[in-house]
Amino acid sequence: MPAAGRPEGTGNDEGMGMQARLAALERSVRAMADEIRTRRLVVVDDLGRVRLVTEVVGETAELRLELPGAPGDRAADADDGATSRSGEGRAAVVLHATPSTVDGPDDGLGPAVGIQLWADGDSVVEIDSWPGPDGRWQPHVHLTGGA
Repeated sequence: MPAAGRPEGTGNDEGMGMQARLAALERSVRAMADEIRTRRLVVVDDLGRVRLVTEVVGETAELRLELPGAPGDRAADADDGATSRSGEGRAAVVLHATPSTVDGPDDGLGPAVGIQLWADGDSVVEIDSWPGPDGRWQPHVHLTGGA
């Protein structure tokens, strides 16, 4: 019942705006059970440390599983430096997919799919694939030795 003590739908249309807004909110909540659309999602552990980041930057989709950093390395917000895959002491597994060449045919950014292992902000292992001039997908493996 509305605050005036009348059942909704009786009397004037005073409660209809609230009822329509509530129905829209309920539809939105139900839709989240099926799908959530965003360009970036950050998941933190019980200590607030970034553990999983999935995002789309330009045309590149990336899923990053991060090894927690030092104590106190917390995700204060989604835009802080803790959510970057680069940085000393940071390690991550990165899955990526780029559907097309971003800036031109010579930039080497796509199309490509791959997995990379990062340590201290550097890619130390890359297993990638992209189409060659003949259109067939070519494998690429890159290993970087320790310093």
